Parts: sequence; C-alpha cells; structure tokens
Amino acid sequence: MKTAIPLVLGLDPSPLRLGYALCTWGSGEPKWCGTLDINQVDAGWRPHQYARAMGRINYSLVFNHPEYALHAISVEEMFMGPSPKMSLELADVAGITSGLCASMYPDLPVYRFTPSEWRKACGLKGNATKEECYEHAKLVGYDPPPITKKKDPLGGKDAADAGLIALAAYRRHSPATLVREQEVAA
Repeated sequence: MKTAIPLVLGLDPSPLRLGYALCTWGSGEPKWCGTLDINQVDAGWRPHQYARAMGRINYSLVFNHPEYALHAISVEEMFMGPSPKMSLELADVAGITSGLCASMYPDLPVYRFTPSEWRKACGLKGNATKEECYEHAKLVGYDPPPITKKKDPLGGKDAADAGLIALAAYRRHSPATLVREQEVAA
C-alpha cells in the first residue's frame, strides 16, 4: 500500500463563499484552489452551508483523490471588517470554520493567520491588495478562477487568498521549511 501524499488545506472564509486551496506539505507545491458559495446567509443557515461546503472538499479528497491525505489546516483569522455589521459576519464565519475544523479533523493541527501574517509569509507586503495576492498566487503555481466583475467579483480572489493561506502554513510550519531555516542560521 502506498503512503498518501500529505496536503495542507487553506481556507479563506467569508460570509458569501468559502475559498479553499490545497498544497503539498512536503514541498509546498500548489494542487487545487476554488470557491464554494455559501447560500442562505440569513435565517441561521450559514453553519449548515459551511458544513456542506467543507464536506464537499473532504468527500472530493477521500473519494476522488485517495492518493492524498490532509496533514494540516490553515485558516484566515477573523479581522476587523469595513463596518460593524461586516465585522460581526466575519467573526461568525471564523467561529463556524474553527468549530468545523475541530469537529471534522480533530487530530490535525489548525494554523491561523491574520491577513497581514499570511501575506508576509508568502513574500508579499502585509497590506498587499487582493489583486496583488491574486497575481502572486498565479506566480507560485495556483490556477485560481478568473476574476469576473459582474457575476463574482471576489470569487477568484478568495481562491487565490486560500492558496496563499495554505502556502503560509507550509512556509511557517512544515518540517522541511524548519530544517532549511536551521541550516541557514547555522
């Protein structure tokens, strides 16, 4: 039996979509990225929609790609939004995402990064724009969905952000990266 290739899952939760991406734990090689829409944002349905979205990611890995296995999860931490209402919504999805990670993957480490932390870990400025992050994700090897102004102005950018969030976990916590840093310091 072959050993499964370990992956890190990057998640960029927002009130309307869940950006997700996977990269290998051993080399940081990008694999997939995309977004899953979160419908029914009102009426208390958001936790169910997030559980369904994360279930789809897990199902795809287990049944369509058995050669891979999750080794770690990296999530964007809640941050202050442009308005009090948006800040509350971001706090809500951050809590939902954290709870789902803990219940679905209790044995996996979950790394949390603020937007400026994951941007810096990926070699960008801490205040890099969404467009700069999108271009950087393409540069490192992700293939995020195209940015469309009318239908889904942030979908491709959320997928790109998730890719960089996964890459940040690899760069900050992977044993291969930590060994390299120790060699450079010596």
